Amino acid sequence: MSKSFMFHQNVSKWIKSMLTLNEMRLKDIPRDVRIYDSGVYTAAFRMSSTSGTSCKRFVQDLEILLNDICCEGSESIVKDDLIGVLYSALYFNDHREEKELEYFLETIPETILQKLRVNDEKSGNFEFGEMFRKLKTIE
Repeated sequence: MSKSFMFHQNVSKWIKSMLTLNEMRLKDIPRDVRIYDSGVYTAAFRMSSTSGTSCKRFVQDLEILLNDICCEGSESIVKDDLIGVLYSALYFNDHREEKELEYFLETIPETILQKLRVNDEKSGNFEFGEMFRKLKTIE
């Protein structure tokens, strides 16, 4: 293993631990570092997606992720990976019934919604997918 790779791996571990300990927020991490390891988003959502944390913070983290997705090229492996993280964050959270989350969902671009729907169909979780199918189907 190269020293550079080991350095990035150690930095990534440190960032994840700081997120998990609530010592750092997703917004504090540069985009280039976040997209290098999608586990950074997962660590952030472990904190912000629980009922002990405000939905506002969860939505702020979702907005950062959505912006990172939108900055990627249309056919990007990184983009697909980040959409998978977005799908998981939307599926595994304690804020489903809150208005702030509903407002956020309405801001998701149709191209990303389509990919979320595909992820949902692959998972076989059609009850959850109804939320994606309702959004922006009539334009």
